[in-house]
Amino acid sequence: MSVGRAFISLGKAIVPKRIRAAVRKGFERGKFLYNAKGRFVRNRYNVYVMQRTGRLVLKVGYGGLGDHLIYSSLPRLLAQQRNIRALVSTRSARRSPEIMEFVWGRNPYVAFTSARGYRYLGEGDRRCSNLNEMMEGYFGLQGEGLPEIYYAPKCIPEIEGRYIVDATYGPSGFANGYEDQDFEESYIEFLRKEAKDFVLIKLGRTYANLRLQERVLQVFKPDTITVNHLSEMADALYSCRMSFLLYTGSASLAAAIRKPSKVICRRRSNPYFVYATNEYIDI
Repeated sequence: MSVGRAFISLGKAIVPKRIRAAVRKGFERGKFLYNAKGRFVRNRYNVYVMQRTGRLVLKVGYGGLGDHLIYSSLPRLLAQQRNIRALVSTRSARRSPEIMEFVWGRNPYVAFTSARGYRYLGEGDRRCSNLNEMMEGYFGLQGEGLPEIYYAPKCIPEIEGRYIVDATYGPSGFANGYEDQDFEESYIEFLRKEAKDFVLIKLGRTYANLRLQERVLQVFKPDTITVNHLSEMADALYSCRMSFLLYTGSASLAAAIRKPSKVICRRRSNPYFVYATNEYIDI
């Protein structure tokens, strides 16, 4: 008998049956699918429950657009490859209600539930280039390792064939180095050399930091276009010749519509948001 089986047998002998039943229910409700440090529970129980129940409840642990897009390929792949129904918990964190509707409300493979669900809060697997690829592998799925959305972007004639710049960033901007003392000047110099005659994206409704955007407006006085919704941001990314983005949700959105973009970085607090469609440039 292996050491692992010996421990399982010992546990069954020591732990009362009613407690084991309660723990099993906890797994099925998604309470024990991650440990105290937020890392994957490295066993097969959550996959076993998924197969047994025919469903997987996803609960997004962080509220940004990029955080939600990490999970976005799972519902389709689970349905097509494993005959598993994906549900998204309404208890998921979200920075705005629009994120839930844009990422999940349009997805034909998704239903909503108030149940608790599986969520990922830990570190990535260094064998994978991003968290999407890691979770596809974790559930035994064959995918591209790219996010997905179910919105068909429309062309915006005013920016068709032009460069666009999105100089906004969210709460992770500090950790990503965008508030380092010298980053602002390095960023301005980069745009001066690489992004000729660009259109600046201005966010009409946002929780983002606008400090860098204001600096770009002051220095370049560029043409601007205001976007108020995530669908409009997707339209802008789709229409342009090339987009210059920061390491934020807009870079994940560009990957979701398979639009090559240049992502300007200083450092990456979470390096597992790197997608093959984008070019990541450290300055």
